[in-house]
Amino acid sequence: MREEEKHKREYRFSEDIRRWLWMFFVIAAAITLYFIILRWKEIRAFLGAVGGILQPILFGLSFAYLLRTPTNFFERKIRQATGRETLARGASLVVVYLLSAAFFYILGSMIWPELRNNVTNLITSLPDQLGYVSDQVQQKMTEHGQIASVIETATAQLEAKLEHWLNDGMWQTINVAMSVVTSGVVDVVNVLLNLIIGIIVSVYVLTERRHFARQGKKLIYACFRPKEAKIVLHTIEESDRIFSGFITGKLLDSLIIGLLCFASLSVMGMPYTVLVSVIVGVTNVIPFFGPYIGAIPSAILILLASPKQGLIFIVFILILQQLDGNVIGPKILGESTGLSAFWVIFAILLAGGLFGIVGMIIGVPAFGVIYYIVKTFVNYRLHKNGSMRYIETDGK
Repeated sequence: MREEEKHKREYRFSEDIRRWLWMFFVIAAAITLYFIILRWKEIRAFLGAVGGILQPILFGLSFAYLLRTPTNFFERKIRQATGRETLARGASLVVVYLLSAAFFYILGSMIWPELRNNVTNLITSLPDQLGYVSDQVQQKMTEHGQIASVIETATAQLEAKLEHWLNDGMWQTINVAMSVVTSGVVDVVNVLLNLIIGIIVSVYVLTERRHFARQGKKLIYACFRPKEAKIVLHTIEESDRIFSGFITGKLLDSLIIGLLCFASLSVMGMPYTVLVSVIVGVTNVIPFFGPYIGAIPSAILILLASPKQGLIFIVFILILQQLDGNVIGPKILGESTGLSAFWVIFAILLAGGLFGIVGMIIGVPAFGVIYYIVKTFVNYRLHKNGSMRYIETDGK
């Protein structure tokens, strides 16, 4: 009896300690969140500096995450064919990286020459196109006297400011521009070097991915009780499903949209076909707002070349985005995030405002993970306290 009472006291004591620890962590988390909101600008600058330092590691982790699924596929097939584990691991990495390099080489060899020609034609023809637009504006000005006088006054003021700038501020602007160009070149070189290092890092991450997974699992079981550890692991698996399903699906969807845009514009004989297709395909990676971000500059380019073709392109891009939003996107992405349209817009605006373009891309799956955790917790609590029968729900 004494031994049993001793065990009960020890159990109650451990439970009290655990309860107090949870209370401490909750209070500490609330205080930390308050200071994060209070000092967000400084924290954002600090995170940006740390992100710049860890950029090769982040690139490597991103590459490894994207290549993990095909690596697992080829490893499984090679293991089945040879029965050798070590050979399957090494050969799968070689196959995946060779296929990735071949894919980007073929894609680049197909796109780069046309893209270069499109950009060259744009640079050479842009002055004539702007001159044509200016002539049309002047013609409209002569037809409407009042508008002409207002525009002439504004033009005279603009010319005076331009003359003042040429006399005083031009060299200062040139110096600033040269420094910006120099720093831009340095930044591009740094990004290229980080990409190369990131590819090397991704090889090591993919090679040791199972070892890292075992270490993470041991850490989780060391920090939580078995039942809680299983819940944490299940949440991580579900988060991985949401992220991988959305990111890989969105990349595939954007590739299909870019190819469809290229084929359709080629048939219609549109100018800047490759350039516009690349813009539309790349910006389509951004959920919801991406198609419009890519369509606006593309429409302006085509409108400058031919107003009629520009209007046709606007109609075409609206049809293409409807096709993507209602047919292609749902087929590829399905219900990978489980978010409604409102929460998608909310996640993009919030994450985009905090972290820019990267936030707009990963904001939706990140918010999808948060939404899943909250939904699971709410449903669990409702079932536990017997309140689910009072709730009218559509099953979500």
